[in-house]
Amino acid sequence: MEKWYLLYCKTGQDLRAIEHLERQGVNCFSPRYEAEKMVRNRKRKVMEPLFPNYLFVKFDYEFIHFSTINSTRGEITLFALANYQYWFPMKLLRH
Repeated sequence: MEKWYLLYCKTGQDLRAIEHLERQGVNCFSPRYEAEKMVRNRKRKVMEPLFPNYLFVKFDYEFIHFSTINSTRGEITLFALANYQYWFPMKLLRH
């Protein structure tokens, strides 16, 4: 059964991690917002992650093992407490 998990990525590696995870059949979710930044003395609109360095991923651990996720390129770590990977219902993000 597929469930949502939280991943931590190194700074600037989230897009790389998404690319490699999706190749493995993992659904990825990284909410973003539009922000204005100064780039070369000009204001530019850029898409910034709402939760920097974090990705939400959905997969079935019976088919894709946690160690496969942790060894994916993009310097990622599956969020865990006391060596137990926690899942959460997606409806929590909708509020």
